[in-house]
Amino acid sequence: MVESCCRCLLRTASTASKPVRWLSPTTWFDYPQLDADPPDHILMANATKPDWMYTDLLVFELHQGEVDDDGLRKTGLFFSDRKRDLGVGHWKMIGNVLYLCWPGSVIYETVVSISSTRHWYNELTHLKLAVTIPKRETPWWFIPDTPDGHTSEGPLKEAKEAIRSEEFECPVCTFELYKFDVAVVKRYSRRTCSHYFHHECAKHLLRSSKGTKRGACCPTCGAGFSEAQLMPSLQADPRGWFAACDADFGGELSDYEVIEGIGAVLPVNRRKLEKNIRAHWHEWDPDGDGTITLQEFCIPGKGMKDWVLTNLERLQSTKQAAGRVNVKSSIPALDHNPMKWFQYWDKDKSGTLERDELIRSLIKTFCVDSLGKPLLQRAFDMRESASCIWSSLGYSPFDQVGFDEFVKPYGLMDQFVHNQTNCMYVGMDEEQWIQ
Repeated sequence: MVESCCRCLLRTASTASKPVRWLSPTTWFDYPQLDADPPDHILMANATKPDWMYTDLLVFELHQGEVDDDGLRKTGLFFSDRKRDLGVGHWKMIGNVLYLCWPGSVIYETVVSISSTRHWYNELTHLKLAVTIPKRETPWWFIPDTPDGHTSEGPLKEAKEAIRSEEFECPVCTFELYKFDVAVVKRYSRRTCSHYFHHECAKHLLRSSKGTKRGACCPTCGAGFSEAQLMPSLQADPRGWFAACDADFGGELSDYEVIEGIGAVLPVNRRKLEKNIRAHWHEWDPDGDGTITLQEFCIPGKGMKDWVLTNLERLQSTKQAAGRVNVKSSIPALDHNPMKWFQYWDKDKSGTLERDELIRSLIKTFCVDSLGKPLLQRAFDMRESASCIWSSLGYSPFDQVGFDEFVKPYGLMDQFVHNQTNCMYVGMDEEQWIQ
């Protein structure tokens, strides 16, 4: 684990007349140093955001020693001058997306490599990060895997693609979006992120954040918001639906915006929807500019709206089309067959589960009724308790656990099973308990 392998970075002095000294696990070095770079596993960067009063100084440290099948993982700790009193944060890099879990928080933000390997940006939250030290060359471990792989739609699409879920799920409860009323989140009447939520889940985040300094924010991208607006019906109010999907008020939608918006309100399979939308895109975008207008979307009989509604069954999985989506019946029992349960949720066959994968697995297993209907309040409680258990056992937000680690005595499985056994009947009346 990162915490057990790396000691915290500590700030020990900060006067205008003296250099700032930083303590890494292995060496001391002074900042600024005009004639020398810091050790190979240390990097410094400046970070800015519109609602910050001053530029934040970040010190990144590569996690030493943890090796996976592809070599050393790009992950580690970082120090934030703004949050110096809250300890250290955790970071990881996947592709050209950098994930930052700030000190004192369990929610991460993302930034994407843009013009060079030394500049990162998030177009939604406007978080900017610029590497300052080393001055000459960025260390290999902070170079994105696809620094020049931007699509024509820019780095924002790559960030969205990197963090989107395999299915169209609410980022709070992880259940399918179409099963409940869907909402978009806003601040000052403008959408603050491109993700969709269950309306009740977004309101839960707003209630939970009252009285906190940070406020409500998206669990996926970290964007803050202050209101949740119900998503209009695609069938009954296509104009309202189109406007809600148009996060940047540009009057046009890209294929990404269309796919995410349709998947949020209709029971469709992501792969089938993506394949069909992109295959027919040229029919709705005759000028080939990569976007469609409201008029092109709503043309009677020829527009995208009518095509999607007419071919809805074609866009669904076999189980969705047959109306037989009850995942609970196929999930192995965690307490009776933990290995099969672990393998069932290890979707990428990596042999490990990360924190967010594990939380999703637990919610899908325990937070549904006997018919497979989602229980949102139980999902909220499970997310909170699972996050607390993960942290209390010393794991960082980006750690991965294998099966042996998961089932060790007094470890994660023991804690989750014990917690579920003792809490599952809380709030039930006598009749429900007997059933």
